[in-house]
Amino acid sequence: MRLISQNNFIFKFISLLFIGLFFLFSFNIQTAKSAKNDTLEEKWSKLLKAESLKKELVTLKSGSKSFIALYRKQTSGNPQGGIILLHGRGTHPDWQTIIRPIRKALPKYGWSTLSIQLPVLDNEKKLIDHVKLFAPSVERINAAISYLKSQNIRNIAIIGYELGATIGAYSLTKIKGDGIKAYVGISMLSTRKNRTLDTSLSLALVKTPVFDIYASNDTDDVLAATVERTPLIYQHRRLQPQGRDPKSVRYRQWQVNGAGPKYLSYENQLVKRIRSWLKVFAPGKTIKTKQKKAKKTN
Repeated sequence: MRLISQNNFIFKFISLLFIGLFFLFSFNIQTAKSAKNDTLEEKWSKLLKAESLKKELVTLKSGSKSFIALYRKQTSGNPQGGIILLHGRGTHPDWQTIIRPIRKALPKYGWSTLSIQLPVLDNEKKLIDHVKLFAPSVERINAAISYLKSQNIRNIAIIGYELGATIGAYSLTKIKGDGIKAYVGISMLSTRKNRTLDTSLSLALVKTPVFDIYASNDTDDVLAATVERTPLIYQHRRLQPQGRDPKSVRYRQWQVNGAGPKYLSYENQLVKRIRSWLKVFAPGKTIKTKQKKAKKTN
């Protein structure tokens, strides 16, 4: 009897041990998955802080959440305004595709650039999973607008790439007033299965000038979405203010012939065309102020 009791005790102990290990293993897997998503933005933050970008690194605040951005002041001596740059899925403000070339090139032509860190998910997530990031992203864009205004910049445009372009289009429907003068969307992701992700709907609701750019060899979903947005060209989108060409349409599409989704080797062409478009739809203005009489000092 004593032997049987010992065997039962050992059996129960081993069973409980295996059950405990199973739950511990399952918990660790779930924690690891959660940490992977929760710390992706933190990972990018540490990476950028470790690189030679400290002079450009700024910390902005949206509600109780702080986030990083890269600010590059115009160097032309002829300031045109400020550009808020929005990166693609799962990336960061200095991403080598599109974002870095634009944020470094435009300051040479009078445009200060502020490339902000958007909330991110793992790249394996579906497009629909990113909808929850849109509201906090708009809050960050508002914080970016406030920062540029604190730098005495009032002429502000947004340039977004991939998911950042979709977020940018959506943000135009939420930002109050005339905070954004012009919008450039590059390879905009879109789907009509969700109102938040439907760029055709978002852009139909705003009067902000829009430059819709895509590559001739872009992804199938980007090309399909571009076709869906074509009717916007004909939808009450002509500018007729003083001093501007009334033939200039407020919504314009441009296909970059020969380019793929990453626009490799087409960066200079892209920057040149964006500059030309901004010159028409968001020209920099010099504001004259009354000079105060200098006080004499002894």
